[in-house]
Amino acid sequence: MSSERDILHAAASKESNCLPVAALERMAGGTGSDAEKAHVASCAYCQGEIAMLLSFLAAEPTAAEATAVRQIEKQLKQEPAWRPTEVASKQAWWFARPVWGLGLVAALALIFFVNIPSSSPVAPIDDTVRGGQIESISPTGDLTSIPSLLQWRAVPGAASYEIRLMDVAEEILWQTSATAPLVQLPAEAQALMTERKTLTWRIRAMDANGVIVAASAVETFRVITR
Repeated sequence: MSSERDILHAAASKESNCLPVAALERMAGGTGSDAEKAHVASCAYCQGEIAMLLSFLAAEPTAAEATAVRQIEKQLKQEPAWRPTEVASKQAWWFARPVWGLGLVAALALIFFVNIPSSSPVAPIDDTVRGGQIESISPTGDLTSIPSLLQWRAVPGAASYEIRLMDVAEEILWQTSATAPLVQLPAEAQALMTERKTLTWRIRAMDANGVIVAASAVETFRVITR
């Protein structure tokens, strides 16, 4: 019993003069030096490392692993970047198989993620006008009095219009909607038209489904009473 315990202890204990990974690879491939062979002949730890390396290299993948690898190769169209014979880790060889398995799972997860169609829009909703441009009539330019209405050319097929009164930075100050190509300006809108203050306005035309069919350019005006 004591002899078996000593053997197990020796196999699990690494000495300071045990062979490095590169030397273990040479021994597994049958190309070790005489000194390396002599060490392995008397070292249970290195013998165990070589045995695990040879077992790992000889292992065949399961059917599920083989199928997964074929799918990865088909998707990525390239050779795997990792080879069992190129292991450079200084850890024990029995760590290699779990690491390979985790890499396989990660690759499959990446393929699954890439092929999931996105449910979010790839670009903002297009607000581009498809019908044409609305021709503004008034007000525009310098005025000698405060205007009482905004007026523009009617758009064929338009069911309603959206009107916005803005400052020069196009921040909305007042807005409304109409079905005819003009709108009366209420007192609250006229109160914004102070002396020499530049304002802008814009109209958009919508069809019966609320789809924008035309829009005007941004018109600019100001009231100059003197």
